[in-house]
Amino acid sequence: MALTVVWVAVHALRDDLNASMLRVSLYTGLLGLTEPLFVPRYWNLFTFLDLAHRTGFDLESLLFAFSIGGIAFACYELLFHMGPVETIAAERDKGLHRQHTLAVLSAPALFGILSVTTRLNPIYLSAIALVAGFFATLSIAVATCG
Repeated sequence: MALTVVWVAVHALRDDLNASMLRVSLYTGLLGLTEPLFVPRYWNLFTFLDLAHRTGFDLESLLFAFSIGGIAFACYELLFHMGPVETIAAERDKGLHRQHTLAVLSAPALFGILSVTTRLNPIYLSAIALVAGFFATLSIAVATCG
């Protein structure tokens, strides 16, 4: 809930980011639908109306994913004074940028592969896949800049 308060504050303070922040939040909010991957093997707390136990989904996960996506988008603009869309447009014509899509897709692909081939808890699979995706994306970024 605290992140939603931060999201509302940033949204209220930065009128220039409102539309983009909302759009990013709506897309990242969909990540809250991954809840059945983690309940009950990792995450098994009481949720509003006990939805996680009864349905596998809960409102808190959707709200968390929605809020964190918008906040991350706004932080990028606040820290670098350039929106991610502008950054991507400036880099789009560089040859290695085309590999960026593959690097970003490496995390969910690795998660899927590890889910089928191992018996690890989904939280560990997520951590491994996200770290691998980070390094794949970082390697493309370093190669593009260098």
